[in-house]
Amino acid sequence: MRYLIFLPIFALLFYSCSTPYQSAGFLGGYKDTLQPNGNYLVEFSGNANTSKQVVTKYLLRRCSELTIQKGFRYFEIVDQHDTHETQNFYNPKGGYSTDAYAGKVEIKFLPEKPKTASESIYDAKLYLEMYED
Repeated sequence: MRYLIFLPIFALLFYSCSTPYQSAGFLGGYKDTLQPNGNYLVEFSGNANTSKQVVTKYLLRRCSELTIQKGFRYFEIVDQHDTHETQNFYNPKGGYSTDAYAGKVEIKFLPEKPKTASESIYDAKLYLEMYED
């Protein structure tokens, strides 16, 4: 019974945290799925305390990690979807809303650096070196 006193405090502290870089869980995170065409669908969902910039950074980090894990250095974003969700909360004293961001990209691994430059092609090794935490 006395532990119930700490439940609201824990909930407040838990909710006030932004989404960490992690596999998808209660607070959000990344998830990747192999597609029938051999590409990967990579998603990152943030909570209301995670900015759009952080969601994008974590999404590209996961794409880079996956590329290296699969034995490649470069990847191309072949399809992209960003979402912005407004969540409304109501209580007897009034309501408020918060914004949550998520990103989803389909990536194709590239065996070598393409001869022509493109904004949709990333060097996974370089990205991970630049954005190490």
